[in-house]
Amino acid sequence: MLYRLIKKSLIFGTILLFVSGGLGFPCETASTGNIVVNFNTFEVFTSIQDAIDDTDTLNGHLLIVVGGKCIHERITVDKSVTIMGEPVANKPILDGQCGGNVITITADGVIIEGLIIENYEDDDLPFSCGYNYSGILVQSDDNIIRNNEIRRCPTGVYLYSGTTGNKVHGNTIDCKMSSYTGIMINGSSSNEVYCNEIINSQEAAGDGITLTGASSNSIYLNEIEDHTYGIIFAVNSDENDIVANTIETNNYGIYFECPSDDNRIHHNNFLSNTTHAYIHNTYDSCTDNEWDNGSGSGGNYWSGFQCTDSNSDGVCENAYSIPGSNSPSDQDNYPLASQWELHCGNVNGSPSYNYGINLLDVIYLIDYLYHDGPPPVPWCSGDVNGDGVVDDDDIDYLIDYIYYEGDPPVGNCCPCTI
Repeated sequence: MLYRLIKKSLIFGTILLFVSGGLGFPCETASTGNIVVNFNTFEVFTSIQDAIDDTDTLNGHLLIVVGGKCIHERITVDKSVTIMGEPVANKPILDGQCGGNVITITADGVIIEGLIIENYEDDDLPFSCGYNYSGILVQSDDNIIRNNEIRRCPTGVYLYSGTTGNKVHGNTIDCKMSSYTGIMINGSSSNEVYCNEIINSQEAAGDGITLTGASSNSIYLNEIEDHTYGIIFAVNSDENDIVANTIETNNYGIYFECPSDDNRIHHNNFLSNTTHAYIHNTYDSCTDNEWDNGSGSGGNYWSGFQCTDSNSDGVCENAYSIPGSNSPSDQDNYPLASQWELHCGNVNGSPSYNYGINLLDVIYLIDYLYHDGPPPVPWCSGDVNGDGVVDDDDIDYLIDYIYYEGDPPVGNCCPCTI
């Protein structure tokens, strides 16, 4: 088995050397020749779509796009394949040339990673190629979009209505337009959006993340900067978790268009936004949104808030009221006295981390796993043994650490830090 793996890797390296030699950046002139290698069959293709459509390309295959290539193409991924940019300094660029969505995913279980994705036209006007064109349009379930750079697209990633179970993480989205949406979740549910950097280096405009008719999505450990709306709930978005994000220098950090109900917003760092959070309920009301995780865990950090923390437990004794609301319940009852930091094993998110990981974290984890309690803060902080899941083994690991001088929680339980 080892011999076959080494032999395959050597052959594959030879193929990449043969097809390499891409053009410089930016992606104005399309590369010619071979640009894609099927790692499973060793076949080489001159377009990504040809590689997908080839009868020898089967579900589960790996298609590697050669680094340094400039590819003018729009593709539809209708097989459960992985499309990965060669892991080199110059990632390949896939440019849709303003003719439509750059990548459309229609099969389940697709992985897109390691690409630069853009929709460029000569005049480079914000919407010269259409308001709804996306870098990646997802129309299926259980896909993974990770470690890509998405730029110059009216919408970076669009999770289309009815889709579920997708993971969007580790991407940098900077569309450099006066108005755009980094990640759109429209009628899509039970997705995870985490560890993305969503910025607009041109000016503070557009939306970082937009939810409309979206439910039960987990949005955590993202950095969202320099937008009109960092995160906007554009009506009828319910039961979403917004946890442990850094939301900075936006006009509005979080903006609610009501009705959007039963959402949980806590352990986020709101920094230097013109308005940290706002509820627009002129036409309807938002109900039962929670802005903290209880007294033992805490709420959010709001820069500029005059906090009183006389007992130095890390939680303010005065509540933070959300502007625009007509309900006294719309407040963070337990604002954090300082910016929240991720610590693996601090399962309940307590700001008093200097008191150490203790029995309360074990109880919190048991409540989550067996009594439908709230998830760890964020979810991955409960993976104290670093095996990628939160389960009974993590309870045993914590007990062993606290009471029997066992190993401490791993330092990399989450794939990124804020």
